[in-house]
Amino acid sequence: MKSFLKTASRAVAALFAVALVTMGVASPAFADDGAGAGTGTITNARTNVKYTDLAKATAEAENNDTILLGEGDYTLYGVSSEGTTEGKNLTFVGSGTDKTSWRIGPEVPDPKHYKDEYNSDYSFKGAGTVTFSNMTLRSVTKNTGNINYLGFSHIQGQTVVEDCVINGKTHYWGYQGAVFKNTTFNAPNGDYALWTYSSPTMTFENCTFNASRAMIKVYTDFSAGKHDITVNVNKCTFNSQSSKLDVFGYYKQALSIDDSNMGNFKYILNITNSSATAQRDETTCSQLFGFGGKAKQYNTGRTDVTIDGTKVWSNGQKLTHSYTDGERDDNFKDEKKYDWEKKPDGWYCTGHAKCGYCGYEIAETVKATSVDTATCTEKGTRTYTATFSHKCFKPQTKTEEIAALGHDWGEPEYSWAEKDGGWCCTAKRVCKRDASHVEEETVKASAKNTPATCTGAGEDVYTATFSNKAFEAQTKTEALDPLDHDWGEPEYSWTKQDDGWHCTAKRVCKRDASHVEEETVKATYEVTTPATTEKEGEGTYTATFENEAFETQTKTEPISKLPVKPQDPAKPKDDKPSKTDKPNKSGKTNKQTLPGTGDSTASVIMAMLSMATICFAGSAIASKIRK
Repeated sequence: MKSFLKTASRAVAALFAVALVTMGVASPAFADDGAGAGTGTITNARTNVKYTDLAKATAEAENNDTILLGEGDYTLYGVSSEGTTEGKNLTFVGSGTDKTSWRIGPEVPDPKHYKDEYNSDYSFKGAGTVTFSNMTLRSVTKNTGNINYLGFSHIQGQTVVEDCVINGKTHYWGYQGAVFKNTTFNAPNGDYALWTYSSPTMTFENCTFNASRAMIKVYTDFSAGKHDITVNVNKCTFNSQSSKLDVFGYYKQALSIDDSNMGNFKYILNITNSSATAQRDETTCSQLFGFGGKAKQYNTGRTDVTIDGTKVWSNGQKLTHSYTDGERDDNFKDEKKYDWEKKPDGWYCTGHAKCGYCGYEIAETVKATSVDTATCTEKGTRTYTATFSHKCFKPQTKTEEIAALGHDWGEPEYSWAEKDGGWCCTAKRVCKRDASHVEEETVKASAKNTPATCTGAGEDVYTATFSNKAFEAQTKTEALDPLDHDWGEPEYSWTKQDDGWHCTAKRVCKRDASHVEEETVKATYEVTTPATTEKEGEGTYTATFENEAFETQTKTEPISKLPVKPQDPAKPKDDKPSKTDKPNKSGKTNKQTLPGTGDSTASVIMAMLSMATICFAGSAIASKIRK
């Protein structure tokens, strides 16, 4: 801690102290501090044992214990870490930032140690991870301009501060890392809230910084040149003051960097979703980070800055201007230098300007739009206008003479209309430059007919051919439905085959004789009037078709009379009938009815049999008489 840089800073701080006295700032009074002080109820969350002495509660706590602090003021300053905090992970939970406070270090620092670490708080020397939650942490808040190296020194693990308020300036936090969540930092008047001094990684999550001059000093001599130091800032808000007349670099940016002593290592700053109201750095053109107005001494190329996922600073210079206040405010000064360039697709204009904050040079190139005074048929001028997005640039114009533009015809449109028993087609196109310029032509279409048949569709094809070559021939087709058959009257014919009578129905299309429907069926037979010995009968043949277009047909034929049956010879009358005889219930003579067949052969056979019977009977009677 006795390096040249520290000596120099002490000298500057001493001069600043003199300035404070000159401005009438009150000198501090000194007081002794009570070791292990605490004014509220103290409870070990694991054992539920209550204490009135914080040092005793801490001494009896085990590794990873949580100590609950009631309303009151607490400190372990002056208490040795041996037997109390050394080697332990401890969590201290307050009752609210407005109820519980914890003092870091002495109430009034010893002037003899303004420039060394001995005004720091050793109460957690050798501790592991130390967590403070839901309370206010108080460091030195007055006359801090020449007091440095404050905070919890020699915590070997990590410090975590969550849902807290930190008043005053601190330097020492966890030697393995420091995390601050949902925490408000209130910096001393005219001084920083903290330094990135002892922690290789510091993370600020959803924090708010309130200051009058400076907030985070990105600097160390404790571990300078030993390793990279990473600072993560996410969703944080920085509120400070600034002055346009600050030529000496009194007011600082949210993160004020001095990387001059980092050797082969660097600071790595990762900033996301954060904003700052502070002094703008002329070198970085940002209120979020900069070199406190001393870029020549403190910007040595050992810092990388990434904002919202894009690396914007490395090796001591901007990688882009997109993150800057100049870009955000669109604060550029027109250099009044414009360059026109003709490309295949038109004229382009480039404007040149410099950032009003940092002097960064920009160039914006835009394609010019054009307005013509020439018409389709008359020559005129074409004026190009370049309009820029940056407000510093004024619209630029360029004019040239041009010949008549000629027509810029749109695509032709075609429409059909029926007229005088035929079809006409109209072609029309309109000039894009002047809608009053129209070309139109109407022609009568020629027609070609493909007739429809009984079963096939036909069509009429109309073709319109134009004399204007810009218009393409157009066709229109109208479909003709099939005509269907125009059948003649059915014709019927009977034929006798081996298995009986058959009837054939046939009809022919009048439109096309090759279109024929024909069906032959076997007729069914039925005796409609039975034949008798006295009168002929009648039989009927009926032909029924599946095709409903054909009507049922009938054919009749006569049935021959039945032959007369011969009488039996007379027999002696027997009073008693034989057993085989059956009386005729009707009391009438049976008549044989032969089924009519329509064939006389059976009648002839029956007559011959009757004659034979008569001859046989006569012969028998004659023989008996002779005897």
